[in-house]
Amino acid sequence: MPRELPILFCTEMIEAFLDGRKTQTRRIEGLKVLNTDPDRWNLWATHYNPLEWAFEDLKSHNDSQLKFIKPRYQVGDHLYAKETWAADRQYDSVPPRAIPVGSNIWFPDHLGWKRDKHMGRVRTGRFMPKKFARIWREVTEAKDPHRLQDISEEDAIAEGSYLARDKDDEGGFVNLWDTLHPKPGERWGDNPWVLPYVLRIQEKLQ
Repeated sequence: MPRELPILFCTEMIEAFLDGRKTQTRRIEGLKVLNTDPDRWNLWATHYNPLEWAFEDLKSHNDSQLKFIKPRYQVGDHLYAKETWAADRQYDSVPPRAIPVGSNIWFPDHLGWKRDKHMGRVRTGRFMPKKFARIWREVTEAKDPHRLQDISEEDAIAEGSYLARDKDDEGGFVNLWDTLHPKPGERWGDNPWVLPYVLRIQEKLQ
C-alpha cells in the first residue's frame, strides 16, 4: 500500500497544478544541515543505498566524513496538497479534524471565495485535513539533489513558473522561488541544495 503523505503548497502553486503547468517540486526540507554552509558539501554518491544520497564534507580533515540524506518523499508515495481553505461558518469554532466529511469547503479559486455568506474564516493549509484534499500527486521520480541555481530551463518551467529563469518578470522562476522562500539561506542568491521530485496526477485511494 503506497504511503499517503501531506505536502504544503501556496495558492499560486495550487493554481499551477490546476492549470496543468506544475509537474515538479523542489524541497529543502531535510537539507538544513547542508544549507547552513552549502559550499561545504559535495554530492559524493547518488542512491548510496536505495533511499539515501551521500554528501562529502569538503572542509573536513577526515576523508571519510560523509553526511547521508534521506528524502522525505519516495517514489510511489501518494501526496495530497495542503492549501488555503475555508469551511462553512457554522464550524468556525470547531477544530479541522472535527469538521464532518461532506461539509462545504471553499478554496481561493472558487467563485464564492470570501463572498459566500455561508463561508467561514480562512484557514491555513497547514491545518487542512487529508479528507478535504482535492489535489493528489504520485511521486514518479526523486531526482538527484542539486544546487538551486543549477536548475535547467525545462525544469524551471515544470515547477509551474510561466518563464524560466527571468529575474525581472513576476512569472519567472527566480522571482517565484524568492517569493516562496524569503528566509536567509533559502533564497536564490544563497544557492541552497534542493531535492527535486517529479509528480503525476493520482486519484485518492479508496
